[in-house]
Amino acid sequence: MNEPEVLLLDEPLSALDHKKRLDMQLELKEMHEKLGITFIYVTHDQEEALSMSDTIVVMKDGAIMQVGTPEKIYNEPVNAYVADFIGESNIYNAIVSGKKEVRFLSSKWACVDDFPLGEKVDVVIRPEDVILDEPGKGSVDGLIVSSVFKGEDYCYVVKVGRSELECRDHLARAVGTKVSARVLPENIQVMHKEITENEFRDCSLDRDGNLLIGDDCLKCDLTVLLKGSSLDPNDPSTIVDPKAGKKYALAEAEVSAAFDFDAVSFTDDLSEEGPEATVLTSVWVGDHYQITARTAEEDDYIAVTPYQYAEGEIVKVKVDPKKIRLRLRKGLDEYECRD
Repeated sequence: MNEPEVLLLDEPLSALDHKKRLDMQLELKEMHEKLGITFIYVTHDQEEALSMSDTIVVMKDGAIMQVGTPEKIYNEPVNAYVADFIGESNIYNAIVSGKKEVRFLSSKWACVDDFPLGEKVDVVIRPEDVILDEPGKGSVDGLIVSSVFKGEDYCYVVKVGRSELECRDHLARAVGTKVSARVLPENIQVMHKEITENEFRDCSLDRDGNLLIGDDCLKCDLTVLLKGSSLDPNDPSTIVDPKAGKKYALAEAEVSAAFDFDAVSFTDDLSEEGPEATVLTSVWVGDHYQITARTAEEDDYIAVTPYQYAEGEIVKVKVDPKKIRLRLRKGLDEYECRD
């Protein structure tokens, strides 16, 4: 007991304030060097993991996603989950538009990774790698909608169309300033997309309570955002919490959406409501077809179906509203109605 080969530390600093945590981190690192034994340190604080570890193991749902040094984990994440979990990240759905070129935020960006043309990929950009300049001088133009002084630099949120781009810069810029953003090719991390469901990160809700994926509109159930809630009978974009007596106005709220393959169906009746898409691939998988159809805005919908569709066929996409899983990109309290 007094001379263990391994010391397990399960979030030992979670109850301390920020300054004491930093002091104790130094104490533990000195103890680790002095004792010369293995420390297994469990933490949900990403900064703590990066600053204290020789080796990091990132886990999801009980499975190991990546093992490596802090530098390797931060600079070369194997997937979007690791990138999102370790440090601040801008993560976008992208498509390979050319040799060592990807398209996202409605613009084409040079990169150093070479993927097959047309492949859907995830792109990760760290905020500190975004270079801000005058409008028209970068890859995309946007509007600064948030500015927070962090001591050494400023943390900006730049609105680019419907999407947001987090940036860090040493120059002070006012909210409302128009800027241009660019990223060096070596700082654009491109990785294979692990597709297990239909997932859309950059979505919003309209005033009728519908889900907007680009310009495409899907019916959905807003009450999934708060268990036990109901829709306001006078406003389809507002939900009511009867227990707390609160209302939340969700019109124009930014959300992520996900739904399984079996929630999607296609029809060749183009008079039907729903996004219009072109069948990209049709793969027979044992006892069904897995069909991928792509919209004009290059959003992919994947369905499993017993029916075959020819590649290049135009279809309408239908999604079961009850099977759409929504997640707010900001806290629910941000949308509370305060009379």
